[in-house]
Amino acid sequence: MQVASMVVIIAIPVVVMVQVAVEYWQSMYGQRGYLTMAVPVRGRVHFAAKALYACVVVLVEGVICLGGLIAWFAVFAHSIDSTTSDVLRPVPGPLRRPERARRPCSSCWSSSGSSRLSSRSVP
Repeated sequence: MQVASMVVIIAIPVVVMVQVAVEYWQSMYGQRGYLTMAVPVRGRVHFAAKALYACVVVLVEGVICLGGLIAWFAVFAHSIDSTTSDVLRPVPGPLRRPERARRPCSSCWSSSGSSRLSSRSVP
């Protein structure tokens, strides 16, 4: 059940984006396009209105998917007798990449500590 719900949460954005693209095509060039083109405004206004509509739909869909993802993590945490914060906490230990100390490049600095570029004479 958890795998199926995760697949649905991942598939919803794809389905919504395809639906928005189909809706745009049908309302501009399909049978309903005559009504869109009957409005006496420039083409860029039609495009801007449809792009704004698409942005609003994607934002609403994103909020819904984020809520579904949070609910999925809560159900997952409950199923393993843990808390949501424990599930979302980063994994400590050997799975983390060790931090490497940065050393200055030996070819970039001279032995006196000044930059090679500053020791060159400028013509």
